[in-house]
Amino acid sequence: LSAFAEVWGIPYLIRVYGLSNSAAAAKVSFIFLGWAIGCPLMGWISEKIGNRRRPIIIGSLLGSALFTLLIYFPFMVHHCLGLVLFIFGLCSSAQVIIFPIAREINVAGLAGTAIALTNLLVMSGGALFQPLIGKILDVSTGTHVRGNLMAFSIESFQHALSIIPVAFVIVAVLAIFLRETRGIGRYSA
Repeated sequence: LSAFAEVWGIPYLIRVYGLSNSAAAAKVSFIFLGWAIGCPLMGWISEKIGNRRRPIIIGSLLGSALFTLLIYFPFMVHHCLGLVLFIFGLCSSAQVIIFPIAREINVAGLAGTAIALTNLLVMSGGALFQPLIGKILDVSTGTHVRGNLMAFSIESFQHALSIIPVAFVIVAVLAIFLRETRGIGRYSA
């Protein structure tokens, strides 16, 4: 998530959608708006339906589909790019549900440690994917510079960013095997 929203989204939107730097930054901000609205909404939905896994699975599959549209079919989403990025942010915000799951599957005395480890893994994902996408871009494009910026082809962006929807599908598959807590901790009353 952070690999696109924080690093590669603006250069991608500039190159593929022909946006200016400021317009691309404004469009990427729709992802953050989706997260801001989606995180509490996903928590509420999860509590309301009494199911932690279902929002993660649905959110990751829809997020994968939307991101695939974004990178492989830009002509389909060009006119509604902000809306697609906002909905992508909403879908991807289902990741927040892993924090209560970490608390609920552990004994009360380890809840803080479990949440801290979960946060470490979430942050490590961004730390891993940001340079990984850059390396894939470098390898697939080669080194050629336009001015003081790397010039990446649309195909190189598509190739490098493909790891994001694949990762979303992997999340959906792994979530199937996650123990369902239904919002009840291991040692709750």
